[in-house]
Amino acid sequence: MTKLSYKLADLSTRVGDIEARAEAFKAEQQEKREQKVVAMKADVQAQQDKLQAAVRSNSDEIASAWAAFNQSMQD
Repeated sequence: MTKLSYKLADLSTRVGDIEARAEAFKAEQQEKREQKVVAMKADVQAQQDKLQAAVRSNSDEIASAWAAFNQSMQD
């Protein structure tokens, strides 16, 4: 018959192993979340840059058209 103290020691070891694995899993998941956040921020920045470039391009086109219109009115 195994003594209760041995069973408790074994149980304590198993719990310790489970806790260590849980902490490792938690750290791994945190790292994945952080990587995803970084990737999403980069994607948002790229989309924002693209939108700003389109706005600048349209502004330039509007300014050119307006200048041409003003010039034609003066002629």
